[in-house]
Amino acid sequence: MPSKIIQIGNSKGIRIPAKTLEKCGIVDNILIDLVDNIIIIRPVKKFPREKWNEKFFEMKKNGDDNLVIKESLDPKDGQWEW
Repeated sequence: MPSKIIQIGNSKGIRIPAKTLEKCGIVDNILIDLVDNIIIIRPVKKFPREKWNEKFFEMKKNGDDNLVIKESLDPKDGQWEW
């Protein structure tokens, strides 16, 4: 698919059709690589839970990993009323 180089401020750019971006999974950010004079454009994948493991260890180290509620709710403790 031919595309024209356009002026964007002091830079140059290309227009990529929305359908093409959608098919490639590109939403906001991209990674651009140059391999053997070929420009490779890839979507940036975000992993919402990427560093949770490290954060949990940090919480334990800082003593921030206390339970908010009791580990079990035993009806004999008087917490349950029917």
